[in-house]
Amino acid sequence: MINYIEANCHPTPLESHPNYDEDSDMWDLRFIDKEDASVIRVSLESLEEAQETIKKCLQLALEQEQRDAVDDSPTV
Repeated sequence: MINYIEANCHPTPLESHPNYDEDSDMWDLRFIDKEDASVIRVSLESLEEAQETIKKCLQLALEQEQRDAVDDSPTV
């Protein structure tokens, strides 16, 4: 799932906690689509999986920020 999120979404989830959907019995995370800024909902089977995905996404976001900072640094 993390590969899908990395390829298609801005890595930071819209909420800090997953939302439980009683109808589907799944845990949902929401992200912003990279292409059109629409909301993408990713459904996961367990709370633990959703929490682990959030951690991985936040790590991806941090790594992306660090790469962007290096790319944007002035050259002398």
